[in-house]
Parts: sequence; C-alpha cells; structure tokens
Amino acid sequence: MRKRGIEVKGKKVKEKPHCKIYIFCEGKTEEIYLRHFENKTYNAEVIPVNTEHTDAYGIVSFAKNYINKEHLNLELGDRGYCVFDSDPGSNPDIKKTFNLLNGCCQKGLYRRA
Repeated sequence: MRKRGIEVKGKKVKEKPHCKIYIFCEGKTEEIYLRHFENKTYNAEVIPVNTEHTDAYGIVSFAKNYINKEHLNLELGDRGYCVFDSDPGSNPDIKKTFNLLNGCCQKGLYRRA
C-alpha cells in the first residue's frame, strides 16, 4: 500500500496529498449532500461510513471506535464528522451523546448537528 503524497516510481509528477473526511451519519441523504465537498478545489476525499445506527448516541459511539482504530493523519487534515439531529425529541440521549464527544477533537472527530 502506498502512502498519500509519496512519489511513485516512473511518474514525473508527485501526487498532492489530500485529506480524508469521514462522514458518520444516519442515512444516505446526508451522505449525498456532503459529497459535494469532494473535489480538487478542496483537495479532500469524502468517505461516508455506514454506522447502521439512526440515533445520535449510536452514531457517535461507532465513530469514536472507528476513529480510534483508523488513527487519522491530522497533519494532512484528516477529520471525522458526526452528523445527526440534535433535537431532544428525536434523540432523548443528546446530553449523553455530547458528553461522549468530549475530548474527541484532539483525535479529529467533530460533530455537526
């Protein structure tokens, strides 16, 4: 496996390193909406990750475990974003969810509610 940004033998042009943006969300609609950030202008690769969860706590818990295993390259700009509805009516454990996210920014995991 080749690392991002490393020159390949035989190629004259170096591949510009790009960041990876992991999207953890409830469904396909969010994935489709957020894919527009993936282009050469932003130099980012958007990677939707199927969490198989529809509740905020489940999404964040899954994302936190995923990020811990993947060890994102923060220097390149790798990030993970949790996208969910923060309405307490649809997510009764929202305070518990936000508490679970505490300290995750240092590992590159953010929330967008």
